[in-house]
Amino acid sequence: MTPMQLGTAAELEILRDAAAVGCLLGAVYGVPAVIRRLCGKTAVWFFCDFAYSLFYGAVFFIFTLSQTDYYRFFVIAAMLFGTVLWHFSVGKLLTRPVCLFFIKSVKPLFVKINNLLRKIFLKTVNSHTNSDSPKKMLKTT
Repeated sequence: MTPMQLGTAAELEILRDAAAVGCLLGAVYGVPAVIRRLCGKTAVWFFCDFAYSLFYGAVFFIFTLSQTDYYRFFVIAAMLFGTVLWHFSVGKLLTRPVCLFFIKSVKPLFVKINNLLRKIFLKTVNSHTNSDSPKKMLKTT
């Protein structure tokens, strides 16, 4: 066999493992989902999705090269299938209650911390601005 051919049994084992890794990555996606629902800011959504995408790509890269030494389409397809399977089955059942729990228990703490930091920031900015004496602009011709 050439290096690109593994045999049916080996490919099926890699396919199963890739789907399992995809399910695990789907479970990991629940953590940024909770953070996104707690914060609700667009920048937080972008950062969570960007970090998750980088993590997913790194896991795909490591998994693919450790298993086969080559990129194979069926590996990413199985990983995506496992992720989607987790997201639309167990993920739906677990993410909502966890999000509701954190929203009820942790969000008030986040609001208090946010208000405190905002007061400190505004006090610092107001004390260090030179808005008391506006300078006249010199007209140049």
